[in-house]
Amino acid sequence: MEPSYTGPRSFLVSLIFNFEVVLLVTSLLFFLTASVGLLGGLRENTCLLKTFSTTMMVLSCLGAFVGIFMAFLPWLTRNFFLSHVTDDFVVHYRDKADYKNVSTSYLGHRT
Repeated sequence: MEPSYTGPRSFLVSLIFNFEVVLLVTSLLFFLTASVGLLGGLRENTCLLKTFSTTMMVLSCLGAFVGIFMAFLPWLTRNFFLSHVTDDFVVHYRDKADYKNVSTSYLGHRT
């Protein structure tokens, strides 16, 4: 008997499971930011250049914050993954072929 499908328990866990969506949105954001910088440089438009520099500053600070958070609080990150992501991964690993391949290859190397 097949268990019924239940979605991930939190929004953050669903983002981890659908990492391709996160990468798509991130790359679209960087593309738009670079386009604004290019147009501002070509047209010598100070408004576009200020928008570009502000956006790059915000993205840089956000990236630095995430990096520092992951580097200096690894126990918090590990506890989150072990308590939330591991349970959902075990339940939903058959939903996507990639997860099934990763889990079977990981379990195959452990034996």
